[in-house]
Amino acid sequence: MIIYPFDWYTIGAVPNIKEIENRLISTLKNLNCKNLALSGGIDSSYMLWCMTQVFGKENIKCYTIALSHEHPDYIHSRQIVKDLGVINWSCYFPSNNEVEELLKDKNGDSIVEKFFVWLSKEKVEEIICCDGIDEFMGGYYAHLHNPTHETYYDFMNRLQEEQLKPLNKNSANIKVFLPYLEENLIKLYNSFTMKDRFDYNDRKKVIKLLSKGKISDNIINRRKYGFIDAMVIKEV
Repeated sequence: MIIYPFDWYTIGAVPNIKEIENRLISTLKNLNCKNLALSGGIDSSYMLWCMTQVFGKENIKCYTIALSHEHPDYIHSRQIVKDLGVINWSCYFPSNNEVEELLKDKNGDSIVEKFFVWLSKEKVEEIICCDGIDEFMGGYYAHLHNPTHETYYDFMNRLQEEQLKPLNKNSANIKVFLPYLEENLIKLYNSFTMKDRFDYNDRKKVIKLLSKGKISDNIINRRKYGFIDAMVIKEV
């Protein structure tokens, strides 16, 4: 019989999709962080649902950055906190002068930095963010238009330099937790084939299946915006 590794029977086996949710909830319990950076997109909205299962809706605090009250991130964040009964939600609206200055940075790093400066003023010491799941689950429109291994690994190879390192730098002394990137979750993601995650017809299929019935369809199917794209949108 096989003695090591003891979990050899899981190697190469396609997991039940529910295992991702169970592992994510277990990770949230271990982290015990009740603050969430909420964009109103599917990733942070589903994360919020999972957090309500662990901590209870009354104990969670959500934080959003948006251009105005007509901004998609504000509208959808407001919707999901209302839908889930989360009452502790704050949104930061940069001034017009701040927005003009922030948009000069095409990478969005300045916007992230400004968000964390605001969090610091709000006395937030730690927060959950949802970075990385787009890379593992095919969340970009390039995955939809060109659903290949080359597209997947291109985004994966850029994850460190373009997202994680800037986030590490711009978050300053605030402790950032990235539950979607927990080691065992990554192993589960990689057990799914590429076509199970994304194809010509859809992106992020696994996360959408997990979210179905838990968050509103219009949030599940909302258009994806990057920080820079979202900051310049004035109409939904």
